[in-house]
Amino acid sequence: KQWYQRRVAITAGEEEKSPYSSANNGEDSFGVGAGIGASGVGAPGEPGSETEEKAPNSMFVDLFGDKFKIPESTVDTESLILVDCGVTSVYDTEKVLAQIDEESEYLCAFIAFQVNKVEGEGIPNYADEAEATKRYPFFKKCVDDVKGYNAETDLTQFEVNFFCDMSEEEKKPYSSHTGGKDSFGVGSGYDGGASETDAAAETKTSYMIVTAALAITLNFVHAL
Repeated sequence: KQWYQRRVAITAGEEEKSPYSSANNGEDSFGVGAGIGASGVGAPGEPGSETEEKAPNSMFVDLFGDKFKIPESTVDTESLILVDCGVTSVYDTEKVLAQIDEESEYLCAFIAFQVNKVEGEGIPNYADEAEATKRYPFFKKCVDDVKGYNAETDLTQFEVNFFCDMSEEEKKPYSSHTGGKDSFGVGSGYDGGASETDAAAETKTSYMIVTAALAITLNFVHAL
């Protein structure tokens, strides 16, 4: 569970977002990379409108084919609109995640997960379909786990993150304290409470030493 706890998000300002807008003139026109969004390249009409035109799958593959591989699945990939599977919004909120239950939705989220991988963070983009097929079950389980964790509590939010396509063995190096099931992951600085326990023990030991030293000193003075 600790692997998927949501970190604090950094929100980009409007000026920082501008280069990523497909039309640079609408607040809802953001997508993957500059010049392409969920509405497609140069698509007429507002996103979600009946006049909206989607970028063809072939264009999406030309642009992002090196970033994702499609695993073996029961879904006919021709039925997917790949440009809709290129943005993190298909999996990055608790509400959206809770609605994922069809194989096509898992697959779409998995494609978006690959396309939006951050270089140097977690598993690199996959070399081939075989690796995608190997990691797809990890991702699906992660989605289901995160949905379950979020349903259990409102006090903590959990999210799909770069741990989601890793095996348990691959996660271990990211734990700051691998000795306990409650250890946390990357950058958290949390070690399952070990540091707090050690600090408390050191404080208690120091207190005992000081108390003993003080008692010896008082006894010596009294003897004089």
